[in-house]
Amino acid sequence: MAMTAHDPRNSTDPWATPRTCGDPLADAVVAELDRLGTPARQALDAGLRHGPAGLDGLDEPPPDAVAALLEHLESGPSRVDPLMLHRGDVVSLSVPPLWFGLCSITSALAYISASPDVARLLTLAGRPADTASRRLVETGVWARQTIRPGGREFDDRP
Repeated sequence: MAMTAHDPRNSTDPWATPRTCGDPLADAVVAELDRLGTPARQALDAGLRHGPAGLDGLDEPPPDAVAALLEHLESGPSRVDPLMLHRGDVVSLSVPPLWFGLCSITSALAYISASPDVARLLTLAGRPADTASRRLVETGVWARQTIRPGGREFDDRP
C-alpha cells in the first residue's frame, strides 16, 4: 500500500494517528447521545460505571450504539493474554515506588506534554503549572495500580 502525504504514518508526531484516524463506534455514540439525550446518557453512564449489570436498572434497553460501545469495552482486544494481565508488570513492580515515580511517570508525562495538542488542552484547562504536582501524584498512583497483579482487570467495579 502506497502512503500519501496525508497518511499519518508519514508523520514524526506520535499523536498524528490518534488525531486523524477517527473512531466510528464513538462517533455513533456521540450522534446517539445528541439525538436521544438524557436516556442515552444515563445508559452510557450506568454501563461505564457498573458494566453490564448497571444496565439492568434502566427503564428501557440502551440505544444500539451505546450498547455496542459497552459490549466492545467489555470484550477487550483479542491479542491480549488475560493471564499476562492478571500477572501484572513484574519488571516495573521490581522498581521501588520512589524510583518508579521519578523515572517512569515523570518522563512519560514530560513526553506526553510535549505534544502540541496535549499542551493546548492543559493550557485550556487553566494554570497547568499549578496542577503539575497533583497530576504527577495522581498519575503515579494510577500507574502503580494498573501494573500490580490484577490491576488491569476491570471485574472489581464498585
